[in-house]
Amino acid sequence: MQNTILDNGSNECTGCSACAAICPTSAIYMGYDENGFYVPFLEENKCIECGLCKEVCYKYLEDSHITPRDDYKSKPVLAVTNNYVEQMHLVSTSGVATQLAKHYFKKGYKVCGAAFNDDFTGCEHIVARDVYDIIKFKGSKYLQSACSRAFSQLIKTSKKSIIFGTPCQIYGIRKLIKLKKIEDSFILVDLFCVGVPSLNLWVQYKDFISRNYNLENLKQVNFRDKTQGWHKYSIKVINASGLEYRENIFNDMFFSFYLKKVCLNKPCYDCKLRHNAVYSDIRLGDFWGDKYSSYDDGVSIMVLLTKRGEKAWDSIKTSFRFEECKTEDIFISQKYNKIEIPEPYNEVIKALQNKEKLEKINAKFGIHKLGYK
Repeated sequence: MQNTILDNGSNECTGCSACAAICPTSAIYMGYDENGFYVPFLEENKCIECGLCKEVCYKYLEDSHITPRDDYKSKPVLAVTNNYVEQMHLVSTSGVATQLAKHYFKKGYKVCGAAFNDDFTGCEHIVARDVYDIIKFKGSKYLQSACSRAFSQLIKTSKKSIIFGTPCQIYGIRKLIKLKKIEDSFILVDLFCVGVPSLNLWVQYKDFISRNYNLENLKQVNFRDKTQGWHKYSIKVINASGLEYRENIFNDMFFSFYLKKVCLNKPCYDCKLRHNAVYSDIRLGDFWGDKYSSYDDGVSIMVLLTKRGEKAWDSIKTSFRFEECKTEDIFISQKYNKIEIPEPYNEVIKALQNKEKLEKINAKFGIHKLGYK
């Protein structure tokens, strides 16, 4: 078929779901492929080859006009910490995203973010029904989330919305709302993102903690527990019986695979949106590096990219302590270069697909010996 999402583009699919959300005949649906990544599938008998899917798709983003880091020039950059010590231990970093979500929920906005599904088989973007749903957004999900249902719902509503997501997800929703001429109704917040791993890693990780720690029937997962501090954060998993597993990022099996980037989605390794092109109103992340190395409760770096983003920050900033920083601090604090695809990438992806035990994959490819990139 011609003029469809199946045409080759210059980039690889990120799974942002914009194509499924814009399709006028619902010919595109999203699902996980055998490698554990969220991708579109096309029902050709429904497709009218209108080409709208290509207009919103990252695969067709032309990067010839992109000047690296230009989108950050002259934009306010802030280092942010929370005013309330008791809240610092409940959020991944400083809690800016949580405060934005709660503030705009009270104002009647639709609030959309990633949460684990009920059986913890994966993550999905949901539109919050209550404050409890907003609490589900906490804990920085290091998984690719299914967002087609939420995005489709939001672009059909007349209500104003605030959406939190990865840069590629925000790129997709930005293209959608721009095409539909409803940008003024949306506030878009994305993250300084390294990439998302295969869902198969999470599947095998759950198998790993089940076999080794008797943890089944999960009730709570927090990828950013700060029991040992912000710099040495942990993953904490609790099951329905109250049994708990907690391990810091340097000793945990999931983080060993993730932080060494052996099974990320292919477009993550050369992402055009990591720093070269930004489509959000606000970008948030951890302020890593020497500048705040002595502060172990959590310091966020925040870039206000639009007037809408500045207005959103003004509405909650009294809850925080903050200071202005330089644009250069972004590139000291965050990873921004192309990430080299590790040599055993294809073999690791295949092993995860075949449901090999994580400890076996780790030993076979020496993942524990690899450095952090």
